[in-house]
Amino acid sequence: MDEPQFEEPNARANGLPTAKEAAILARLKASDHRRACLEKLFENPTGLTDYELQDLTGVQQTSIGKRRLECQRAGLVAAAWGELTVTRRRTPSGAMAQVWWITIDGVDYLRALRRNA
Repeated sequence: MDEPQFEEPNARANGLPTAKEAAILARLKASDHRRACLEKLFENPTGLTDYELQDLTGVQQTSIGKRRLECQRAGLVAAAWGELTVTRRRTPSGAMAQVWWITIDGVDYLRALRRNA
């Protein structure tokens, strides 16, 4: 399987060395959070909302949601769908949130990450 293409955090080309170091650290953290997102979606075949991902990973909803979006754009995560499937669940505020699943490509990528760990 080809390596997924993720949008990586970056620093300005003319940024200070500390900005570049911060971008490197952000990439490493983003990578860990993407993996945590995939792990939790793999463990939950009925899917998860970004709020549920927050609860299971301990990563703030806005941050884990960005990592989930990166995984979605890379084809590793998809929106739940189907007549017999719950596609939305209530958030803590009562609003409805999309439920997400790990895709077959996501499972393959996660397995490759586990083998290389």
